[in-house]
Amino acid sequence: MAKLRNVQPPSLRILVAFGFLLVIIPLLIALFSAIYSVDRLTKVSRITVYRAVRVTRESQILLEKLTTMERSARQYLVLEDPIFFEAYEESHDEFVVLIHDLMNLVGQDQLWRLMKQLAAEEIELFRDMTAPGKDMARLDRVSERFKFLNNLVHELGDKGALLVRKEVGQLDNSYEGVKKRILAQSSVLLPISIFLIFIFVYLIIRPIRQLDRAIRGLGGGDFDSTIHVYGTQDFEYLGGRLNWLRQRLKQLEENKQRFLRNVSHELKTPLATINEGVGLLADEVVGELNAEQKDIVHILNTSSTKLERLIEGLLKFSQLQSETEDFTRQRVDLDNVVNTIVKEYQINLRANDIKLILRVEPVQIYGMADKCRIMLDNLLSNAVKYSSRGGQIRISLYESGDQICLDIEDDGPGIDQEERKKIFDLFYQGRATRDAGVKGSGVGLAIVNECVAAHNGKIEVLEPKSGKSGAFFRVLFPLEMRQTNR
Repeated sequence: MAKLRNVQPPSLRILVAFGFLLVIIPLLIALFSAIYSVDRLTKVSRITVYRAVRVTRESQILLEKLTTMERSARQYLVLEDPIFFEAYEESHDEFVVLIHDLMNLVGQDQLWRLMKQLAAEEIELFRDMTAPGKDMARLDRVSERFKFLNNLVHELGDKGALLVRKEVGQLDNSYEGVKKRILAQSSVLLPISIFLIFIFVYLIIRPIRQLDRAIRGLGGGDFDSTIHVYGTQDFEYLGGRLNWLRQRLKQLEENKQRFLRNVSHELKTPLATINEGVGLLADEVVGELNAEQKDIVHILNTSSTKLERLIEGLLKFSQLQSETEDFTRQRVDLDNVVNTIVKEYQINLRANDIKLILRVEPVQIYGMADKCRIMLDNLLSNAVKYSSRGGQIRISLYESGDQICLDIEDDGPGIDQEERKKIFDLFYQGRATRDAGVKGSGVGLAIVNECVAAHNGKIEVLEPKSGKSGAFFRVLFPLEMRQTNR
């Protein structure tokens, strides 16, 4: 298949048409060869059966004619009535015609020589019948000749039956020969067709797979790998357009990251000044504040703190998107990461009277430990924030089929069906956040999504289990992440 990489058909339409033509040619050869062989066998069978049937049938007629001739001859020799001789002569003429037809039918073989002998003996009999003179000796000779002719005709009938059996045997052999020849041709031509099918399927599927990989790469945020599509001209043109799209997306992504970094850094300086000013006012350094002024300072302090968290989230999100940490990938004991994060939240869990149910199997992946910790930290933080007092949080880590599964469930208000695809968008906050009055920036789940995508995984929101009403997050990593190479 490697040599096929240099093949460049003009277009997919021509490739499919040419491939169909090449694939069907061996099949047509096999078909026409089989039709020709069967047709030839049919013709031979028809001729053979016709000849065998005629030999058998006309041998029986010869015997009947010979019996008629003998009866007429005896009557003529005894009664000397010309009418009986005419009957004999008429039967003789028919006998001669039949014997010559049979000789022309069978050709030069043993049966033909027997017929020739029969014809010669019958001519001698006819000469004896037409010879002058009338005596008992001729009657005896005629009787002996008829007896000999009867034996020859019976022998001819036996040989005719033997010929039928022989011809049937030859037809069987011919049939077997044709069948073997068709099978031999099919055993050669059919693999050729199958081989050609595989070649053209490969030529068609290869660029489609390359396009699929390229699209998956773009969807996964890989804007650095150049897109190459080898195939027909139209596929290569499409690959070129995808490569152009990759460059545009890369440029847009770089612009977005640059914008986020610049805006975040630019906001931090005036925000620090605001925080410092609010702190001075709160400490009444510039003078005593009345109750209304204190409320305003409290609102300013709360808003600046929220803005600071939002800026930090933006910086972290920007950093996660721009990092290329392939060189930092290592063996990560995911179960240890889960246990470590859980220990850090023990105080929060006890303070909110939340029970944690942990079911963790030893699981190891080849990835980035920092991103795994950030992912678990954000997911568990959300579960704690939205769980009601006295509720439960259930964490499970296990292998299922060809995937590693991490399930995190809580007893909070849950996530509406229409919001489940939006909650991973940057700055999106769902109904539960607004109704519960939970403080958040809408960045946490977007960061989780980035961390999961960096490990070629995916995160999804599932329906709560029977009897439950909270949020149910499932993170899936492919088992291939356990390998030492990507």
